[in-house]
Amino acid sequence: KTIVLYDEIIEHEIEQVEQLRSKVDELDEKIVQQHEFAYFLMALIVLAVCLLIAMVIMARYQIKMERKAHEAEKELEKKRIRLEEMEARLTKVEKEDTEDAKFIEQLHAEIEKHLADPELNVTTLSESLHISRAQLYRKTKQFVGKAPNDLIRELRLKRAQQLFIHTNQTVQQVAYTVGFSNPSYFTKCYFDYFGVKPKSSKR
Repeated sequence: KTIVLYDEIIEHEIEQVEQLRSKVDELDEKIVQQHEFAYFLMALIVLAVCLLIAMVIMARYQIKMERKAHEAEKELEKKRIRLEEMEARLTKVEKEDTEDAKFIEQLHAEIEKHLADPELNVTTLSESLHISRAQLYRKTKQFVGKAPNDLIRELRLKRAQQLFIHTNQTVQQVAYTVGFSNPSYFTKCYFDYFGVKPKSSKR
């Protein structure tokens, strides 16, 4: 009877051990599951951090690109304004050049028209061009490089030289033809300009 009781006790102990082992296995399984969940959670956290970092980098890159684009637009606008200013200046210069060429043409035409008139001077020339004496002097000096009286004398002397070459007129006739009322003064001016006397230019 004692042996039977002892066997029962052993069987009961074995059963409790099996139960404890089962609980330990369950606990081990739960621990493994918790570890796996923890690893998975850590992986999610790392991924989220990586995504956040990537988003921050992309946001900074986008801001940088937007800033560069804005600066490029500003520089382009500056260049456009400079180009417009250059075009305006070029148009103004072309207009001034056209007006200057027109003035020089009118100036020479008026002098040639009245070349034989001894009374041709700064006053009569400015009146025929409808500008003041001061304007005539300034423009002639600026565009031709000579004072009006000097230009008149130069054109008269050049015409005189052509007459000596292509005609048989005397010195006195040529002098009167080109607007000199004093042949002696004409001879002096001719020599001063060409370095030879009028007779030497006759053919």
